[in-house]
Amino acid sequence: MSGEIDCDKQAVLDVAHNFAHAGFYREAIDLLSSNLVEKQSDLATQSTGTKPLFLYTLGWLYSKNGDEINSQNFFALAADE
Repeated sequence: MSGEIDCDKQAVLDVAHNFAHAGFYREAIDLLSSNLVEKQSDLATQSTGTKPLFLYTLGWLYSKNGDEINSQNFFALAADE
């Protein structure tokens, strides 16, 4: 599964965690990567401020998938947010 889905970013995180708990790390990575960009809005939504969570989760998922280089890169990106 890949591609942007039409829901708030918190729901995307929930689905990605469900994939991860089932052992589908690559699918979770693809889902989060496809939905990483936040849409700009003047009003706060449930998607506001989720980018660091996406980045930390991607770091964790890459680690679980055995890719320590990408894992560390995403952890560093998240820490800089």
